[in-house]
Amino acid sequence: PSPKMKFTLALLFASAAAFKAPKQAALAVRGGGDAATNEIIMKVSAATATFGGALTVLDKADLVEKYIFFGLNPATSGAAYGVAMLGWGVGKINAVQSGADSIKRFAKLNLIPMACWVGTNLQNDAPMTENIFPAIFIALYSYIVWG
Repeated sequence: PSPKMKFTLALLFASAAAFKAPKQAALAVRGGGDAATNEIIMKVSAATATFGGALTVLDKADLVEKYIFFGLNPATSGAAYGVAMLGWGVGKINAVQSGADSIKRFAKLNLIPMACWVGTNLQNDAPMTENIFPAIFIALYSYIVWG
């Protein structure tokens, strides 16, 4: 396989490892993963997906690209894509409303599509700047999961 395919597979395996990973004492010592911080992270993530989806449904993908993706990622237009983003946002809202354990479970599962996002970018030779936004959320979700 190509180097990009190997990297993509490594990301997927790392995401899958989140299902069995023990709590990391080092993160806990640094204060990582506390319930209040996790809730804030998930609320920001929910707002990003929900507002991005709503704007996309309203045919305002240019605003998503400019104000939500900060010009780092192109925003895909189309109602179906916007509805999918809204669904992702609703899942995050549900995690927040369901409490700390649900937030951790959602973050753990959400590492898979985030790794796929980066993997797809790499396979399609997208500019590396397009990986900054998903990488930030991968880091934040990892903080939630292993904190």
